[in-house]
Amino acid sequence: MEFSERMVRENRAQLLRLLNTDSETAWNLYILRGAMEDVGRSVTVTDVAEMGDWLAAAGLVRHVSKQTPATLRITPRGIRVVEGAIAVQGVADPLP
Repeated sequence: MEFSERMVRENRAQLLRLLNTDSETAWNLYILRGAMEDVGRSVTVTDVAEMGDWLAAAGLVRHVSKQTPATLRITPRGIRVVEGAIAVQGVADPLP
């Protein structure tokens, strides 16, 4: 696996972990971008939007609103990925 692909998988997993910290709240893309930076991930709002679309297509998050700024909420399936109960190709495995 190439480094860039590994970083994409890690960023998707990190986004899920952030959403899981408060699974009842819908997070907007700007807050998520800031939270990603707070944990050392350098991403743009466009990157977060693309990750959100990918994770939504995989059933791991859902779009609460697509209005600007879009908001995302983790799904029960996404929570199971964060917990390590299931694996999804394209998302890094949870940290030990």
